[in-house]
Amino acid sequence: MVVSHVQNIGTDEFYLNLCLQSAWQNQLITLPNPAVSALILDQYGTILSLESHQECGKPHAEVLALQKAYAKLSGDCEILRLSDSAQIHQYLLKCSQNLFNKTTIYVSLEPCGSHKCGRTPSCTSLLKALKPKRIIIATQDRSQNAKGGAEELEQCGIPVTKAWETKNLTSIHQCANSLLYPFNALQTKGRFLLYKYACRLDGSINGGQISSKAAQSKMHDYRAKADFLLLSGKTIREDKPTLDARFASLESKRPPNILILTRD
Repeated sequence: MVVSHVQNIGTDEFYLNLCLQSAWQNQLITLPNPAVSALILDQYGTILSLESHQECGKPHAEVLALQKAYAKLSGDCEILRLSDSAQIHQYLLKCSQNLFNKTTIYVSLEPCGSHKCGRTPSCTSLLKALKPKRIIIATQDRSQNAKGGAEELEQCGIPVTKAWETKNLTSIHQCANSLLYPFNALQTKGRFLLYKYACRLDGSINGGQISSKAAQSKMHDYRAKADFLLLSGKTIREDKPTLDARFASLESKRPPNILILTRD
């Protein structure tokens, strides 16, 4: 039994780390929601899905992971046509039956509690109905609107491993908290500031475009989510930037408001 426990801890760390790496890909573009990923294994340890929350108002990571896992387990791909979170919830509740009873679910953040009020339904309520074999969570949700999901899941009989209470998962818990920094800053301070600086490997910043196309697209994603973009008067005068979000990969390419820092 002791050997089995040790192997479980190593496995849990590996899959939670995959969740964190995936969630980092959408860091900031999910604001004001946190960046979250979820991974689902079948009874044989095969990865059925690894999905991340994309944007505020869209399905949470757990819902996207359950959607894809359901399609693989059942062979019913009609669910993949759905993009509305509430519709995916209802489809899973109606059609999954006992399909998830032998699955293991990893989540980078505690699923939102059933008392949650927002644009999407509670993930905890859905998981309680689907009753997976086990759920492993990297860190707790401290927001008043959504916290308490882990306790709810335990109360309905689902085994839950919480990294913040598991000695061998301390480093994973710390990494998961680092991922939440922008979200927590908004929750506690009402603002989050991102400093962006671009230079070449030799340290130069003059003579044309510096960032790659991929980096440029990512920064325009951040612009589309920002309330304000602050830059210097010298940048305005010399670079004459457009300052929009035209290269964003998001559906909304809303340009930020502009603040200019200048002596004049």
